Amino acid sequence: MADGEDGRKSRIAVFDFDGTLTDSDSMIEFIRYVKGDLSFAKGLLYHAPLLLLFKLGLYSPDLMKERLFSYFFKGKRYRDFIELCADFYSALGESLLKRAAVEAVTKEREKSSLVIIVSASVREWIEPFSRMLGIDTVIATELEVDERGLLTGRFSTPNCNRQEKVNRLKQVFGGLERFYISVYGDSEGDAALFEMADEVHYRAF
Repeated sequence: MADGEDGRKSRIAVFDFDGTLTDSDSMIEFIRYVKGDLSFAKGLLYHAPLLLLFKLGLYSPDLMKERLFSYFFKGKRYRDFIELCADFYSALGESLLKRAAVEAVTKEREKSSLVIIVSASVREWIEPFSRMLGIDTVIATELEVDERGLLTGRFSTPNCNRQEKVNRLKQVFGGLERFYISVYGDSEGDAALFEMADEVHYRAF
């Protein structure tokens, strides 16, 4: 077990995904890959009124994200969705990752007990990235699947952003006081993680 800076606590490294490990928003890239640019543009046009309210701060970003996901993927067979996530990584994965971020993950794997991704994106399309990077755990937004194995278009957990990132970390690991925590993030969505971190890497890449 790797030690933290005080020599007693186990060190864990927590990485945000979108904008930290990647150059772009993975949900947008995933939709464009699966549906094509034309269908993606049509979906945005259909949601234009809500997107305007979202931009003005009058519509919840969590609801906006779920509405878009539902529009594009509701009714999709879950096992087919998993295959699409694997195909997405095979086609575009390496091009989306920041080289400096990959190097940081490699270094953290050498000195940390655990290396974790905590992201507001959907776990299923993050996991192919995490396997390649040697990440121990992915904590992310989870999808609801019905009894027929179809995506309902809803999330089964709250959107894993802001305070929810800390909440989910605690759910998985319990009390965090026993860890020396190093956090890598790039936005206000990571602010709650930064507040509880022992070591902060803000827009490090």
